[in-house]
Amino acid sequence: MKINIKIDTVLNAFHTDAHDYFNLTNSLLETCKKFEDPSVSLDDDIKVFFPIRPMLAGKKKINYFQDSSKMYYVETKYDGERLQAHKKGTEVKLFSRNAVDYSKIY
Repeated sequence: MKINIKIDTVLNAFHTDAHDYFNLTNSLLETCKKFEDPSVSLDDDIKVFFPIRPMLAGKKKINYFQDSSKMYYVETKYDGERLQAHKKGTEVKLFSRNAVDYSKIY
């Protein structure tokens, strides 16, 4: 028997915030770990070296914004690959939009 169940349905049944967190992190394992306890709620905690799934960008020039003590830079993709750069001290990791680690390639 064939059953059509979307991941949205499964995640919403698992926890009310699970679908939103999965869309942010693109990691089913991390989503299940985070919401193992039903009393936990979504906090938009973005960590270094943990890729996020960004929204697709339109044509924009380079912009930056600052939130408390953190500075963020946003650059338009013209050709090639779009990567997220995570830096902590001298360690740098590069991730694709789908959370593939490209650090060793570049």
